[in-house]
Amino acid sequence: MIQRLNSDVPDLLENSPIKYLQHADCHLAYRDIGCGPPVVLIMGIGGTMYEWDRTFLSALASTHRLILCDNRGIGNSCPDISDISIPAMAEDISCLVQALNLSSVHLFGYSMGSMVGMEIARRSPGIIASLILYATSLSGHDTTQRIEPFVDMALPEIIRIEALFPEEWLSVQNDPGSVFPAPVHPINGPVIMRQLSAIAQWEVPAPSLLSISVPVLVLVGDQDLITPLSEAKKVFRTFSHASCNIIVGGGHGAMYQQPEVIAGHALQFLSGISRKNEQ
Repeated sequence: MIQRLNSDVPDLLENSPIKYLQHADCHLAYRDIGCGPPVVLIMGIGGTMYEWDRTFLSALASTHRLILCDNRGIGNSCPDISDISIPAMAEDISCLVQALNLSSVHLFGYSMGSMVGMEIARRSPGIIASLILYATSLSGHDTTQRIEPFVDMALPEIIRIEALFPEEWLSVQNDPGSVFPAPVHPINGPVIMRQLSAIAQWEVPAPSLLSISVPVLVLVGDQDLITPLSEAKKVFRTFSHASCNIIVGGGHGAMYQQPEVIAGHALQFLSGISRKNEQ
């Protein structure tokens, strides 16, 4: 079993330099860690590459090369927020994969990142080896409507923590915020609002995903309030080669509640693909 890391374990990101890709109107910041089949990690709303859970990262990096980036407009990527959209973010990732001379990659998208992953699969299917869609939905409009009750511009974090975790789990935590890596960038309210708008404007026509032939894994917490189990099932049924794993007790932020479980599902899925490729 994958164990949660303690404070004595070196931070993989601290030991990895930030690199940059300049393409079109975007100055994209990324990190490249580990060895093995490449996995591109796409973060959700308001998050940077520094927000990935370290237990999760360490587990995946033990057998895979991880490529993490800050979505446009946030973190160390370009501050320009004139074009923050799901298609623009998808194009950024596609350009990064091409710049790294990778023939194909596995994509792991979290929440908004899963939408970016599906957009890449629609637009550039040839660069995708597999898709892992965690906390996902086919409808950006519906997802935004579920987020809106938790948005509070008076809060430093903008989106209340109750959006991420089940009430039962929060009730037994002395400090729920301690599950997150310490932030290195201030919360960027204008970018978060632009990302919310990008999500609201994104809708993927389900028939356009039917032709995607790569393996797809859908991960969902059974207590996710933002992208609930019913949405995950819609995504699962849309793809021709998909499986769905349910995280019992998991909310939208299940990666921070149960990082070893999320990593375990991802690694089992990826190793299955490797075994098939070796046959």
